Amino acid sequence: MMSCVFLVGCSLHPIPDDLSTENTFRIVNNIRCEVRDQVQLRLQELLDKSPDEAVRRFPLANLNMLVREQGQAGILRILASADPTIAYKVLKYGSITIGYSFSFDITETNKNSANAGFRLPFTHTTFGLTAKGEANFTRQNVRTFAVSDSFLDLIALDCSGYRKRRGNFAYPIVGSIGVRNVIDTYLDLAKSGVTATEVAGIAGPFKDVITFTTEISGDISPTVTIAPVPNKFRLISAGGTFGAGRTDIHMLTIVIPFPALDDRPGSFLSSESFTAKEYTTAVENANKTIAYEFCIERAINGTSGALPGITTSPEQYCRDASFR
Repeated sequence: MMSCVFLVGCSLHPIPDDLSTENTFRIVNNIRCEVRDQVQLRLQELLDKSPDEAVRRFPLANLNMLVREQGQAGILRILASADPTIAYKVLKYGSITIGYSFSFDITETNKNSANAGFRLPFTHTTFGLTAKGEANFTRQNVRTFAVSDSFLDLIALDCSGYRKRRGNFAYPIVGSIGVRNVIDTYLDLAKSGVTATEVAGIAGPFKDVITFTTEISGDISPTVTIAPVPNKFRLISAGGTFGAGRTDIHMLTIVIPFPALDDRPGSFLSSESFTAKEYTTAVENANKTIAYEFCIERAINGTSGALPGITTSPEQYCRDASFR
């Protein structure tokens, strides 16, 4: 249709790719890599506080290879042999888990109308006729999903195709969205040694909800006027309005539970205690909290098909769903 060509473009399945060079995978990976950069920077600051030179020079750039070779617990044991205090702080830091819940809600509309004027001759007079037609279309796509990363796994994420981006004011989700500030704020809050607790509402989890809305619309109204010919049935005018609009609502919810591990003086264990189980247990507990928070979000926003007819509160429903 003419509106599709000249305005925002038409698609039977509206997706972010229509308005940008980034597909869904790259959008998500760019955000994860932006988080990774800040997580790695803050981890290096932590290692730099060690009096041991080997710890300060720990090869973060090769961490993904070290994780494959040694495993998370193996890396922690390497650090613990040189500086147990820093190693336990790294264990606490590395087990921190960040969850992302994405919602891409895209609606595209096309409104098309046309009219034509005719002149019909008769014996003693003329008669005018106007014909009109209209066709309107609406397409919507809602794409939702969630992912999570522990900080230690995130540092080992392959970001070889990633490049640092600036903010994109026209289509914000494809640019830098400020997650560096999210990580810094969370870590600054946790500096006092605060840990997660089973008591609801105390010490977390940390949550940020970011919503971007992009609206694009326009129309064109071509017209044609033709001089009438006496005593002939002729088209004398034609016109129309072709309009298109698109609304993209991108919502990202970030949840970061505070860690259950306590790294205050006297609380950390010896280097022999750095086992894979300690790390995986902390990550599993964090993922349960993240799943619980995202369950509540879906219940409140009405995006879960399982919730119609549920009479309990979102919090109670999600507790019954065994997310905690």
